[in-house]
Amino acid sequence: VIAEHNKFGSKVVGAYFEGEPSFLYYDGKKVIRVVPPKHFNSAGIIEAMRTLREGSDRLIENVEKNHPQLHDILLRIEQSNVNLFEATAMILGLEEESFEGVMKEALKFIGKGGLQIDTKVEDNRFNHVAFLASIISYRLADVGSVYLSYSIFESFGDYFSELLTEIKGKTKATEIVLCGSYFAGQSLFSRLQRNLKNTPVLMNTSYP
Repeated sequence: VIAEHNKFGSKVVGAYFEGEPSFLYYDGKKVIRVVPPKHFNSAGIIEAMRTLREGSDRLIENVEKNHPQLHDILLRIEQSNVNLFEATAMILGLEEESFEGVMKEALKFIGKGGLQIDTKVEDNRFNHVAFLASIISYRLADVGSVYLSYSIFESFGDYFSELLTEIKGKTKATEIVLCGSYFAGQSLFSRLQRNLKNTPVLMNTSYP
């Protein structure tokens, strides 16, 4: 992206999102990965949610006792080698269990403003367990998959813009770069565009 926009020699902060979120900084000469991606591991996800924080055990207890279908889905996630968005789509009950499936569902939303999905940062890195537990809580409260999908991308947009702004301030970078095909998703990109309107973002000149 730096090459496509001829920003060699400039200070640039960037986010990469295709699978796992990560953040990078270009000092004008070389690229440094300041926040590396954190691999999502679906094995042991139920126990990880149970011990996430105080009160989390009640959430899992509720699922196990009163929502057998959802509990079966969590067991299937544990036993499958799925990525974060495949797990998300499964919890949402979508037919297309993928990032594209969640994005298509989000695009059905025609209202304004979503719910806040937990993107709690741990060591500046995205917390998968908190994110999925948050979605489960809303599912138990009968929040529909369309509204939830839209809220997911709105929350991701807030997460990215907050960290990019923070890193930009610390590094005195002048440009913001977004790379990775997930940023081509309309719901996510429009939120980022709104949040980062004071610093127009640079992206690949061609996207899917």
